[in-house]
Amino acid sequence: MRSLRKDADAEALWGEILCSGFATSTPSREGISYLQKHAKQGHLRSQYILARQYLSGELINKDFSQAKYWVDLAAKSGYVPAQQLLGEMYQQGKGVAVNPTEARYWFEQAQKNNISS
Repeated sequence: MRSLRKDADAEALWGEILCSGFATSTPSREGISYLQKHAKQGHLRSQYILARQYLSGELINKDFSQAKYWVDLAAKSGYVPAQQLLGEMYQQGKGVAVNPTEARYWFEQAQKNNISS
């Protein structure tokens, strides 16, 4: 079971590398399929990176509802970068209505979880 998890982590990382363009001369849309596969399987970093891709619209069509869906899953599972991003989304009104109370909640969650990590 542990080796299966390592394989999933490696594939998710490969998806992130392809999207960043680090391994190629330009970012590759091919990485999105890796991220989607592992996000659906509950890989928190994949959910977070996929949400960022939906927010930017660089390699995939900009879709705020999908960004919110994926970042919300990762944030509620305690993934600190996702909690920070969700706080920013509520603070800036990106894909959600501006909500200072929600923004503060997610920033506090991120800080609490970052300290306890």
